Amino acid sequence: MSEAPHVFMEVLWLHVIMGLAAAVAVALRFYARKLTKAKLQWDDWIIVAAVLFVWGDAVCTIVEYRPYIRRVPKAQLPIKEHTELMVVSFISIIFTVFAEVVTRFSVICLYYRLFSVKRWLHYSLIADGVISIIWLFIVIFASALGCKPIKANFDASVKGECLNNQTGFFVSELINMLLDIALIAMPIPIILKLKLPLRERVAIAGIFMTGGFTIITSVLRLVKGYNPDGDTSITGLSHLSIWTGLHLGFAVICACLPVFRVYIPRHGLISSKMRLLYTAVSGWVGRTSSHNKSTASLPKYMRNPAESSDKNSQEFRYVPQPKKKRPMFDEIPLTTTTSVEDHDIERSAV
Repeated sequence: MSEAPHVFMEVLWLHVIMGLAAAVAVALRFYARKLTKAKLQWDDWIIVAAVLFVWGDAVCTIVEYRPYIRRVPKAQLPIKEHTELMVVSFISIIFTVFAEVVTRFSVICLYYRLFSVKRWLHYSLIADGVISIIWLFIVIFASALGCKPIKANFDASVKGECLNNQTGFFVSELINMLLDIALIAMPIPIILKLKLPLRERVAIAGIFMTGGFTIITSVLRLVKGYNPDGDTSITGLSHLSIWTGLHLGFAVICACLPVFRVYIPRHGLISSKMRLLYTAVSGWVGRTSSHNKSTASLPKYMRNPAESSDKNSQEFRYVPQPKKKRPMFDEIPLTTTTSVEDHDIERSAV
């Protein structure tokens, strides 16, 4: 137990730093909306809830590690304190799975808006969301009902028989990781079919594949957290706590990255290219100047017939007309990118 204070401080600072980083990312997301005068969408508000769940998990994790500061193994704690930690551990699981699913739902809502002309993608996003909800309830109920009698899950004084929670952890995290992989991969086929140079298509795909960081942390969390030998030392338990904090924090940050185009500097060849790449996907669903070159080049079926009260901005959505052929997705970003100037790009948003 000599390493207990040191490990506790690592877990403490890791969760605090990742919680702050996630909160800053969401704050920058809202500020980006303000700079571009874009209307807040469902995905913006959902990610706020995700940050709250991330902080809830951080607080519960810190409370769980308190006994190790006193160098007292969990098995030697008084019954009352051990029971309290069991309850806190269960609450921590709830915060963790809700943070996972709510962050994923924010990305689902974002994709649903951006790729509104692809019905197969809509169905895929809905399926991913439904499976995520089912996964959430299965994990919570399995954690609450894993022991017989049920009271043994929350009362250290009650002896009971419990299922192998390590097997459950491995299966649940594997499913969770596959859901993330599926979500990140969904828009890639659409992006690669855009009528743009290959280098730009790859760059756009890279913007959406920044969520791959969450896959890396998810794999490491699965490898480091899986504990078939039942190692209850602080070193063994800290691996899961550390990678859980990293995973949840990076998930929120990566979910906000597609909105950060406004922070790319206007001047310079590389920065101009990056801003143009962001606009290739997001410009046609954002707010932009009324009747500027970008709007003039848009087909009529992409224009909102209702004039906005603000003459300097207008919302664009795909509005199909019954007598006109439904446009292919790759026509939309092509129309936007070929006529948008740098000073017009700044006013568009995801």
